Amino acid sequence: MAINKFKAHDVLSKCLKNGLEGIEKQHKENYIKLKSGKRKKHILGSINIDSCYEKICPNENRWDYIIFLDLKNYSPCQCIEIHCAKSEAVSLIEKKLNWLKDLIKSLNGNIKKDYSFI
Repeated sequence: MAINKFKAHDVLSKCLKNGLEGIEKQHKENYIKLKSGKRKKHILGSINIDSCYEKICPNENRWDYIIFLDLKNYSPCQCIEIHCAKSEAVSLIEKKLNWLKDLIKSLNGNIKKDYSFI
């Protein structure tokens, strides 16, 4: 399971939270909504990647969050970037995406199979 690679990582294991506890309150309230309370039991955990790597990679463009799911027909890792949808932001988001993909590759993660980028 993809979450196990994060649990075994020195840095990421310290940032892994239960449920949606890894998501900042204002982002959870305004952008991340669950369709029903039943789905909460399928959320295995979440990581605020940005804050987790803030001191380690202060000058990098870091992705926001990863949410780990146990839901049929969904990628087990939902990688979420909360960002404005302006054309001038595309370059920044691409840099963040490349940074996250490099991190996932360092964990020997299967990007095509296990991850969705939102």
